[in-house]
Amino acid sequence: MKFFNTVLTAVVLFHSNVLAADPDSAASASVVLVRNQYNVPAVPDQVTMAMKKRSTAVKRALVHTFLPLGAGIALMTAGDSTVEGLQLITSLTLITYGGLVGPSMGNFYAEDYVTGGVGIAMRIAGTLMVGSAIGQAMAFGNDDDAEGSTPGQTMGTVGVLMVLGSAAYNIFTSAASADAYNTKHGLTGFSAGYDPVSKTALVGVQLTF
Repeated sequence: MKFFNTVLTAVVLFHSNVLAADPDSAASASVVLVRNQYNVPAVPDQVTMAMKKRSTAVKRALVHTFLPLGAGIALMTAGDSTVEGLQLITSLTLITYGGLVGPSMGNFYAEDYVTGGVGIAMRIAGTLMVGSAIGQAMAFGNDDDAEGSTPGQTMGTVGVLMVLGSAAYNIFTSAASADAYNTKHGLTGFSAGYDPVSKTALVGVQLTF
């Protein structure tokens, strides 16, 4: 009998609010009534948000790094003739994307744009340093009067370390970026709350793999 009266009252509330041109209030009033009568706990808003998986973050960083790099190098070395035209542009584009952007894709997946962006900036700076060192070495080699050690060696070494180091850092921190996202939005670990409507305590446990 209690169930019948509750459902009947909920239906009346729903239709009365619909006639008042407020269907949202109608649905809300009916749901609140049923929850009050039967202590149905409210569902926290965060469960509708997608969790960021550590494994997915790492996979994205690895795939976006090594797949374009491998494809670009393979395309660059394909054939016996000199690489030029569309083949050259495509291979350089793949190598550039894989080397500069790819390692940060795991951070970007976890919406850690600062870590990903800093890594890209460091790799760009390192690449420019290597390019400058190569230019200095070529100019030194073409100068018949030049003496001493080849200039730009230190800068080139630092540039290579910046590129490789930042790439490794972004790949290895992608999982931590996913953890940080889940923690920030309450999507991992233990969470507690209280539903004032049903007067029910809410405790949740969520884990990521």
